[in-house]
Amino acid sequence: MKIAIIFDKPESGEYSPDHEDVLYQVQSIRETLAPMGHECTEVGFTLNLEKFCKEINSIAPDLVFNLAESGGGRGSLIHLAPSVLDYLDIPYTGSPTDAVYRTSNKLFTKEWLTANNIPTAEYFSFADFKRKDIAVSGDYIIKSVWEHASIGLDDQSIISPETPSDLLKEMARRKNSLGGQCFSERYIDGREFNISILAGAGGPEVLPPAEIVFESYDSSRKKIVGYDAKWTQDSFEYSNTVRRFDFTDEDLPLLSELRNITKKCWHTFNIRGYCRVDFRVDEQNRPWVLEINANPCISPDAGFMAAAAEAGLSAEDVLKRIMADIS
Repeated sequence: MKIAIIFDKPESGEYSPDHEDVLYQVQSIRETLAPMGHECTEVGFTLNLEKFCKEINSIAPDLVFNLAESGGGRGSLIHLAPSVLDYLDIPYTGSPTDAVYRTSNKLFTKEWLTANNIPTAEYFSFADFKRKDIAVSGDYIIKSVWEHASIGLDDQSIISPETPSDLLKEMARRKNSLGGQCFSERYIDGREFNISILAGAGGPEVLPPAEIVFESYDSSRKKIVGYDAKWTQDSFEYSNTVRRFDFTDEDLPLLSELRNITKKCWHTFNIRGYCRVDFRVDEQNRPWVLEINANPCISPDAGFMAAAAEAGLSAEDVLKRIMADIS
């Protein structure tokens, strides 16, 4: 099969640590597909859509492996790549355009979760502050509406506002560093789980649940998986956020609930191929969906592939199942 692997290519040619990970994904997928007999070509996705269309059409691939995580470096344009492939009528891996848009716009995601009775933490957009009944209490975390990879997320993202006005002012102050749009979400001081799910012949399969353990975190540190925890290898956060798959019998009811919610997210958001759902679990053992990651990172050291390996699946097994789930 002739396969084009597409990825977002910065116009400047300079890659940040999170963008370098995309190149690692491209390499690992190419090295997995080639021994399977597939002919792979890499194509950078930019906002020069005419050039991109000409390049794809000249290759005439049987399938596109979509790894594009932005458009022109902006997470708000992540849906452009599948949209263009829809226009070209070329099959591609991963979630369709509508699912990519719904899950990349975190406000839309939370609205959709709420509308479908899927638990998600309380949140406020700028528009919410026009209401007179708004009230705040406790800690809130300020997040980008669009950007992924924990961009702009650090300890300073969590504040304890005394009034709605305090929260609004801090959101306004931080929005430019968060891609121009942000929202605030109630901070849940609890456990964090990543639940991966993969398409299969019998329907989506939830892979072994993973918990992110915050080692050596004292009361002065907030337990978040921020940018440093993901990308800054010499940081405290990177070294002390550890993934584990071993649980006691006491956790079995919670894990079952996490699996059920993950499957509901898959069907509710029209996910295809593969996905990861991130949760926080509060002190009452109640799970709350933080984000839904359609087309999550599948480089060899990524959480999704760790969960797949825990399930006894090889990289080849994973790619075969992703490529088979094409609508």
